Amino acid sequence: PPQKLEGHSLVPLLRRPSAPWPHPALTTFHRNDHTIRTERWRYIRYANGDEELYDCAADPHEWANLAAKPEHRETVAKLRRQLPKVNAAAAPERPPAR
Repeated sequence: PPQKLEGHSLVPLLRRPSAPWPHPALTTFHRNDHTIRTERWRYIRYANGDEELYDCAADPHEWANLAAKPEHRETVAKLRRQLPKVNAAAAPERPPAR
């Protein structure tokens, strides 16, 4: 793969699905809207800067947004550092609100 791409190759995981995988899952939906999912947390950052954090172990339906809680500041910062540094120019813009 090109060295300019961020992220981790999935080849080791595809070859050995039971192998340890320390990397979170990253989903991008429109430009600058990202979700990071670890075994415990789901962190969402929107293009407008809004953030959400859910403890998926304690809150599997994601009802309680913990992002603004002081006790979760370190978790938010850690997950935020894992966001992509560059967004693909080809990623679609979010459609205007209706």
